[in-house]
Amino acid sequence: MNAAAKKADDNVTKLEIEAPAKPEAAPVSAAAEPQPAPAAPRKKRRTGRFLLMVALPLALLAGGAYVWVTGGRYQETENANLQQARISIASDTAGRIVQVGIADNQTVKSGDLLFVIDPEPYKIALAQADAAVAAARLNVEQLRAAYSQAMAQQKSAKSEVDYAQSQYDRAADLAQKGINAKSSLDEARNDLDKAKQQLAVAEQGIISAKAALGGNPDIETDKHPSVMSALAARDKAAYNLSQTTVKAPSDGIVYQASSFKVGQYVSV
Repeated sequence: MNAAAKKADDNVTKLEIEAPAKPEAAPVSAAAEPQPAPAAPRKKRRTGRFLLMVALPLALLAGGAYVWVTGGRYQETENANLQQARISIASDTAGRIVQVGIADNQTVKSGDLLFVIDPEPYKIALAQADAAVAAARLNVEQLRAAYSQAMAQQKSAKSEVDYAQSQYDRAADLAQKGINAKSSLDEARNDLDKAKQQLAVAEQGIISAKAALGGNPDIETDKHPSVMSALAARDKAAYNLSQTTVKAPSDGIVYQASSFKVGQYVSV
């Protein structure tokens, strides 16, 4: 190799030596941590939060509306038992049942017949109450007659007093003149005292008769306390009789109707 060629080879060799080495790729490790993703813009984060705040109430509202429309207004059960409003039916009067007009699970309307209690004892009680009212009215008429009689007796007694007073005055005048004996004067005085006593008794009879009429001799018969009491008792007897027929207070379905049987005695 000549000198020029050798020099060229040296230059090539030098170029090869001084050439920069290519960087080797770093070995990838299995445990290397991934690089975090770049943060989303703040505007997108606020928009998502707003949508979440609006969507949650809307979802709750939609769910509630669905429940109300599809089943919220109705009661459901899986074992055929349903709690409903119940009205207990009882009798206000005691007695034996003579008629039953219902059965279990029967639909009834307000006013329909349920059962009937023997009305005969209550009819008798009503008749007795009517008789008591008639007796009270008759008693008032008797009291009014007694008052009239007391007034007549008082008038008669007053006349007797006036007559006895005149007889006494005459006897006293004759005795003063010495024409009549003293015994005649004493007898006239005694007659006058008796007449005054009879007048006092008659006046007391008027007071008693007036008080028996409630202090008003002209009171209406049915306004008298005794008659009003008898009428109240009569109304009570009539009410008890009406309660022997028990009717449905409202529309519904009957259950436990087997508890009422003809011949059974029920208490109030």
